[in-house]
Amino acid sequence: MKTLQFLLVPFGFLFVAFATRADVLTVNNMPNGGAQYTTIQAAVNAAKHGDTIYIQASGKNYDGFRQENKRLYIVGPGMAPEKDNAGRAVINGQCHIDNAGATADATCSGSAYEGLVFLRSLQFGSRNISGGRGGVNNIRIARCEFRGTGADLEIGVGGDCSNYIIQENFFFYEHAASNSNGIKFAYNYVFNNFLFQNNVFLFKEFAIYLGPVDNNKTNFIFDHNLFYRTAGSGGAKPVFGAPGGTNPNPAHANLMLSNNIFVNTDPGAHIAQSTFNSNLLYFPTSTATPEPWSINSNIDGGNNLFDVDPQLYAQAEVNDGKDDVAMNFAVSAGPAKDAASDGADIGLLFGGPGALNWENALASRLPIITTMNILNPTLGMGDELNVEITAAKQD
Repeated sequence: MKTLQFLLVPFGFLFVAFATRADVLTVNNMPNGGAQYTTIQAAVNAAKHGDTIYIQASGKNYDGFRQENKRLYIVGPGMAPEKDNAGRAVINGQCHIDNAGATADATCSGSAYEGLVFLRSLQFGSRNISGGRGGVNNIRIARCEFRGTGADLEIGVGGDCSNYIIQENFFFYEHAASNSNGIKFAYNYVFNNFLFQNNVFLFKEFAIYLGPVDNNKTNFIFDHNLFYRTAGSGGAKPVFGAPGGTNPNPAHANLMLSNNIFVNTDPGAHIAQSTFNSNLLYFPTSTATPEPWSINSNIDGGNNLFDVDPQLYAQAEVNDGKDDVAMNFAVSAGPAKDAASDGADIGLLFGGPGALNWENALASRLPIITTMNILNPTLGMGDELNVEITAAKQD
C-alpha cells in the first residue's frame, strides 16, 4: 500500500494515470456521473494514440463503439470487483477494432482491453469499413467477461493477425450453432502466436470456432484453462467447432494444450496433430469420449489424466454447469494438485502477487482508494485544495 498526495482544484473523478505521457479519459453514462464523456464512442473519438479510457461502473448498459487507427487501453472495473457498492461496465453493442489504411503511427495494434463485460461481439477487423482493411496485431484481452447470445470474440475478419494474449477471462456461450458464438477465427487469413491462458469457458455446444481453413494457425497455446459445459446429459461437447457443424473436417492441426481441465467437454474433436501435455478430462454427467491424444494423429506429451475427478472446491457446481464467475475454481486436493507441467495445479492458476491468479482476475488492475482526507478544508480565494489519498494496489 502506498500513500499518494495530490493537489486538486475541481471536485471531479480522481484517477491515477497509468502512463504519464498519455491522457486518461473517463466515461459514465449515468445522470451526473461526473466523467468527461457519457458514451464510449465519444471518448474514443476524442482520444489520442496511446491514451487510456476508463469506463466507470454504471447501472445502465453502455452502447458499443468503433475504434479505428488508434492504440488505446480501454479498461473497466472488472467482472466482479471486490469493494463496497461494486459495479460493472457492461457493453451491450457491437465493438469494432479496425485498421483502415493504418500506418505505423496510426493503428489499433498494441491495444488492450481489461475489466469489461461484453454482451455483444468484440471484433478485430470489420467487414464494412472504408479505406481498406488490415489485420490488428499485438492485442491483450484480460479480466473481461463475454456473455450470452452474440457475445463472441471475433478475430481476423479484416486480415492476418498475430500476437494475441487472452488471459483471465470468463466466456459464457449458450448458442447452439457451431460458428455463432465463442472465440471465432474468420475467413482465409493467417493467425500466429495466440496464448489462451487462465480463462474459464462455459458453453452449450462449442467454445472456439477455428474457422474454415485447417492449416493457417501456428503457435496456438491453450494453457491452464477450465472448460465445462452447461447443464445437460448425453455426449461431451466439443471444445473446438467445425464449419457449419460438419464433423470432423477440417481438422485443425498443431495446437498445443497443456495443464487444462475439461469437464463434460471433448477437446479432441475437430483437431489433429496437436500436442496434449498434463491435461485432465472428467465426465461426471456425460458419456466419455476417446482419449483426445489417441485420435486424429494427436500427440500424447505425457502426464495426461483421463476421466479423473479434478476435485475443485466448486466441483459439484461445475459438474452441473453452474454459471457463476465468482465460484471457487481452485483445486482442493487430489491428482490435479501440483501436477501441471510447471509444478502448479492443473487448471486455473492461483499464483502469488504479480503472477496470474484467478482470485485477482475478477477486478481490474486499478488502485482502490481506501481513505481520502482533505487537509485544508477552509480555503481562501484562489487557494488550492490539498487532499491526501491512500490507495491499495490491485494485483
